[in-house]
Amino acid sequence: MKWNKITGYPLVSVGLGMIIISVYLMYAVFTNSIEPPKILRLNDIELLIPLPVGGVSVKTTLIQGDQFSKLVNMLLWAVFMLFIVSAGGKICDIGVKLIKEVKG
Repeated sequence: MKWNKITGYPLVSVGLGMIIISVYLMYAVFTNSIEPPKILRLNDIELLIPLPVGGVSVKTTLIQGDQFSKLVNMLLWAVFMLFIVSAGGKICDIGVKLIKEVKG
């Protein structure tokens, strides 16, 4: 029974550490303190507007690639951090189950 508690406490601390670090990193990315990792790099979304007969077509940018890439990378970072939070919660749950004594 003592080995359960010896392995349970480190599991709880590792799980809580994973949760705290991932919440801090999500906060830092969304407050623009740090940049999210650049996973995807997208190009500008442009639209070619034809003018009436005899006119030159006009090319306009709908969405800039840099801004759209940053948004997509932030969303991917959030999904990854949510995965880390859930893994930390599961590790913490296993540690709590090892620590808790079963009364029968």
